[in-house]
Amino acid sequence: MGLARIGLDTNDLDNALAYARQGTRFARFLENTDRFVVCRLLLIRLAIGFSSL
Repeated sequence: MGLARIGLDTNDLDNALAYARQGTRFARFLENTDRFVVCRLLLIRLAIGFSSL
C-alpha cells in the first residue's frame, strides 16, 4: 500500500491503481487486520481521481 500512496501523492494514478489492486488482493489473506478496508478506501480515492481527469 505504501507504493500506491506514493503514486497517489505524486499524481501517478496508473501505477497507484496497479499497486492498490495488488495490495487489495494480498490483504484478503491477512486475518485480524483492517488492511483490506484501507486498500478498498484507497481504490475509491483513485476512482475519484480518475473521474476528475
